[in-house]
Amino acid sequence: MKSLNVNGIDYVFKPLSLGTLERMGDRIANFDNLNVLEQCTLTIDLVFESLRRTYPNIERELVADMIDVENMYQIVPVMMKISGLSTEVNTAGEEAKK
Repeated sequence: MKSLNVNGIDYVFKPLSLGTLERMGDRIANFDNLNVLEQCTLTIDLVFESLRRTYPNIERELVADMIDVENMYQIVPVMMKISGLSTEVNTAGEEAKK
């Protein structure tokens, strides 16, 4: 679990469920081969699933509107790390392990 400030609001991100990883695993594994629209859609889907575990009534549209190109690079690496999918974190002040 990790709290991040996104657009002035603190959100608690939880690890992705195994069910989410099972459903989206192929898309996650092929992220670099997806076109830009598919990458955006997957990013929104993953952040939505993470936040939905803390905020069951959150709407995907809200998540889509809160993520932008700048904060995406803060949110996604932290979310992937807490889900066990990455040991690296971006340069937004979080520790990096290589």
